[in-house]
Amino acid sequence: ATCAYDGFIKVWDMTTNKVILTLKVNDPGEIINDDEKYKIYSLKWSPNDKELLLTGDSKGNIRLWDIDKQKQLSCLKLNNLKKGEVIGIDWNTNNSILASLNDSVYVCSYEGNKLLLERTIFLKTKAFQIKFSPHDANDFAVGCEDGIIRIYSTTQKNTSEPKGKLQGHTQKVFGISYNPKSNILASSSDDFKIGI
Repeated sequence: ATCAYDGFIKVWDMTTNKVILTLKVNDPGEIINDDEKYKIYSLKWSPNDKELLLTGDSKGNIRLWDIDKQKQLSCLKLNNLKKGEVIGIDWNTNNSILASLNDSVYVCSYEGNKLLLERTIFLKTKAFQIKFSPHDANDFAVGCEDGIIRIYSTTQKNTSEPKGKLQGHTQKVFGISYNPKSNILASSSDDFKIGI
């Protein structure tokens, strides 16, 4: 699956290299001019259900799509007060969902075809990519604008402080990825460095 600034989601058959399904963000009753079209910044397949896809858009929404039924099942506006893009999303096998928007990380869940907001973690810097650890389903890393990678857990009682910080970049950390076989995290930054 791919997403783009044109507001479309494309599902591809990789054996034929052809588009087999096109979905478009469309909120009923909302009038949008050409400058305000939805841009889709992020997407993630469900780790548990091969037909479900999650997207994050330029209006601060995460959306749940059923590819088999070819429709949107649920939309959750993360913050009505802030404008901003959902840059990072991730989804673990416990059906916990993460989404980054401006200076916050939203911990959500998926139950009965509905997206539910569980809590919000407020950062003092902009959050970009977020990833669940493959070694502990509750732990996740957040790449931040201040060059720090913050480590949190969905089970933390006090979420104002991370349980760990990785400092080594001098500019924004935009990309992060866990190694699936060992407890190693890789990061990329605007400082032109890859961190391990």
